[in-house]
Amino acid sequence: MDAVDPQKRLLRQRMGALRRGVAPDVARELARRAADRVLALPELAAAQMVLCYVSVRTELHTEPLLRALLEGGRGVAVPRVEGHEMRARRLQGVDDLCDGAYGIPTCDGDDVSDLVDVCVTPGLAFTEQGGRLGYGGGYYDRFFADHPRALPIGYCFEEQLVDDVPMQRHDRPMAVVVTPERVIRPGDQRR
Repeated sequence: MDAVDPQKRLLRQRMGALRRGVAPDVARELARRAADRVLALPELAAAQMVLCYVSVRTELHTEPLLRALLEGGRGVAVPRVEGHEMRARRLQGVDDLCDGAYGIPTCDGDDVSDLVDVCVTPGLAFTEQGGRLGYGGGYYDRFFADHPRALPIGYCFEEQLVDDVPMQRHDRPMAVVVTPERVIRPGDQRR
């Protein structure tokens, strides 16, 4: 089980400390740079509906990305936990965000889960091969299993990249990993 896996526990502790150490003004600049990289992805140009997590606590902030997507007229959704699953709820504007499960902001918009082309995905750690260590709830894994056309894009600080994360058979690797410094395409040596 996830909670007793020593490798996962150590990674969680290390990544938590790392993210807490980023000064707020630095975090804002890094979020802006990462958002610019996502917005420049060719996969995003073709996407009609983008599911993007709403950052909390020390995660790489997604507000600049959400605002840019909305201002660009893109279809935007945010995750909403409903029971044991995650649904994509259409977001009309950042002012529509409300409190959700686990203290994660969400919205009450229409369920557009079946329309999601791209999913900007959070995580504690990622690898250059597309591995992702999530928070242990399995919500994104179940979402990707139910919506295989949704292209998973990892979104993180450069320091969240590690050599290895424990992966299980049901874990879906990220197709792209974006940091403020670069875009990583697993299996592609061009970066």
